[in-house]
Amino acid sequence: MLTIKVKVQKSDVKRELSQIRGRITLALNNARDKALVAVALTQVESYGTDSRPAKPQGSTYTRTGKLRRGGRKKVTSTRLPDISGEFYTEGVPYDKYVVGKLSEQAAIHKGRWLSLEEQEETGQRVSENIVKKEISKL
Repeated sequence: MLTIKVKVQKSDVKRELSQIRGRITLALNNARDKALVAVALTQVESYGTDSRPAKPQGSTYTRTGKLRRGGRKKVTSTRLPDISGEFYTEGVPYDKYVVGKLSEQAAIHKGRWLSLEEQEETGQRVSENIVKKEISKL
């Protein structure tokens, strides 16, 4: 029987692990940033003053774009294992009636604007795909 022993310095292993952790951290921070953009687009930024969802027939309401401009992205953590971020609206007191929880959405907005639950489902799916793509680049 032939026995081969490879001796590796502990410091070399620690350095390599540190570099790998750094690359993973960078990839996941990039993924978080891309996911926040995707969520923002899903939630309010894709809605313009003259675009979807269409106004109800006969409506004379003129969109202000305030909900779209109120969208904010916030990085909440940049370190493993909890790399995270949030998307929310600010300065729009009526946002819950338009893009809030299904139970809070005004009847006129249900089925025309995505509820918070629908946004979360879409955002989660999109985020998972973005993370997989970023990790595959390592």
